[in-house]
Amino acid sequence: NLGYELSDNESFTLGYSKRLRRPRSYFLNPFESRSSETNIFKGNVNLDPTFTNSFDLGYLKKWNKLTLNSSVYFRHSTGVYQFISQERGDFVNGIPVIVRSPINLSSEDRYGFEFTTNYNASKKVNLSGSFNFYGFKTVGDFNGINFGNENTNWDARFNARITLPADIQWQTTMSYRGHEVNAQSTNEGNLSANLAFSKDIFQDNGTLVLNISDVFNSRKRVGYSYTPNSETYGEMQFRQRQVSLSFVYRLNQKKSQKPQRQQQNENFEEGGEGFGN
Repeated sequence: NLGYELSDNESFTLGYSKRLRRPRSYFLNPFESRSSETNIFKGNVNLDPTFTNSFDLGYLKKWNKLTLNSSVYFRHSTGVYQFISQERGDFVNGIPVIVRSPINLSSEDRYGFEFTTNYNASKKVNLSGSFNFYGFKTVGDFNGINFGNENTNWDARFNARITLPADIQWQTTMSYRGHEVNAQSTNEGNLSANLAFSKDIFQDNGTLVLNISDVFNSRKRVGYSYTPNSETYGEMQFRQRQVSLSFVYRLNQKKSQKPQRQQQNENFEEGGEGFGN
């Protein structure tokens, strides 16, 4: 990594990294698991890790209350693994049995730009956000079928921390992932949001927290997957909207100055939970 500072408030960075991404254990598990009579998942014991060469050019600019951090990047990966659906050859009530498994493809090139901003309007208002737009091209085939694909996508995130009257702390997190098209599948865009309110009481020895996770009950994967003789519609949701009220009382302890981060499930990491990712 190289950095060049034009001033205390403005700088450029140039970075290179080589990364190793190993498949999860259940991607390698050869035993079948069923989500229905006609939908089977089976791991691949011959799945290899993915190697990625990543190049990044960044620019950072600070103003009085605003910070902008942006970058353009290019990543070349070999041994990329992708989930494919294949018909096993038998039928249940006339419906073909589909087996979904991960395979290694030849390579993938990914390029794009992203930026994050942070705006401290005052001691009581902090706003931040990020935006990422990227394109990708995947090359590879399996059993004589071409699974190459070329497309673009984007995602965004917004976070607000505001102190309301009576020293009530309000935090909102929103994220969006764009519509995605792969060689065998499509995934609809996904919007999710969390809300949290907290209030210190009993001379700051106690904290009352109201948390609403997935406000719109929309944190789910919705999409279609395709084989030569079938089209499958699916929805997956790890957890529905949750509302919780909690109380913490501290004995001879000071309140931590580090804010709690709410865990996000919208990314659906690794793509294995999607439809053909």
